[in-house]
Amino acid sequence: MRTQGCLQFEEEADKEHKKMTDKINERTEVVKASYKFVTEQLRCRLASTSRATDFVGGGQCAR
Repeated sequence: MRTQGCLQFEEEADKEHKKMTDKINERTEVVKASYKFVTEQLRCRLASTSRATDFVGGGQCAR
């Protein structure tokens, strides 16, 4: 049988685990957005320096 202290400790541990998981997920989204931005900038630079007329890439390049 679990004691009150044990149950309280378990609840606190679950709360901390959720906080950490939420922070990891937030940071993951920031990294994904940064990666998308950098790859889009690289794609735009390559497209602007490429002489190929059939370059295929997604998104819009800011000019």
